[in-house]
Order: sequence, then C-alpha cells, then structure tokens
Amino acid sequence: MTKTCSRCGVDQPLECFHSQHTVKSGRRSLCKACVQAYHQTAGFRALRRAQGRRYRQTHALQIRAHAVVKDMIRRGFLIPEPCRCCGAPAIAHHPDCSKPLDVLWLCQRHHRLIHVVKAPKELLAAQMLSGFLPPEMA
Repeated sequence: MTKTCSRCGVDQPLECFHSQHTVKSGRRSLCKACVQAYHQTAGFRALRRAQGRRYRQTHALQIRAHAVVKDMIRRGFLIPEPCRCCGAPAIAHHPDCSKPLDVLWLCQRHHRLIHVVKAPKELLAAQMLSGFLPPEMA
C-alpha cells in the first residue's frame, strides 16, 4: 500500500510514514523525510525554545526543588531511602516544592499513584508516612 505525503505530494509506501494511532489510516500525513526537514527549520527550533522557556517559567519551583535534592544527594547530605510503602528503591517526591529538602521517598509505582489518585495530597502524604495505603492503591 502507498500513501501520498500532504507536504511534498509524493506517493510513497506506508513504511515511509511514522505511525500515528489517533488517525484512521494509522500513519501521519507527512512522510518521514518531510518531518525531518521540518525539524531542521528555524521556526521549529524557535517553537521548541519557546516551549522550553514557558515550561521552565511555569515549573520554576519544581525544577529548583529537584536540583536541590540532586545536589544534596551528590554532596552526601541527603541519603536516598527505600520506598515508605513497600521498601523498593525510591525516588524523591516533593509534597511541597517550597520545602525542597522535605521529601517522601517513594518507588515509581507509589509515586505515580500519588499524582494519579484524586485524593487530597495532604491525606495521601499522611497515609504514606504512616505506612497505610488503601487496598485500591496497594
């Protein structure tokens, strides 16, 4: 089977198009060569720079908190602990990013749950600190 690129107009085999599961055909409308050419343009680079700048401005407090924790671990002032819930290797979770060294050590699974579950963050944090988790989260 073939498909026509909406940018260059060339009829090409489906392997020349990236997959995209949200469209009926299952393939993007631009061929891989056109996508690559677009990624090399100044307009695309400016767009990505603007998106990065906007993200850094919006999430400045979180970025700073992560940097402080990373630096403290590197310098040996903060020692990573196992997950508070299951004892697996953990990563730092900041319930309040304005207090960068006040972290909960959670494994990926429990860290994801804290961001997905629609419970109040204070209640979830208190439950994790006490070692209690509702059955649906365990």
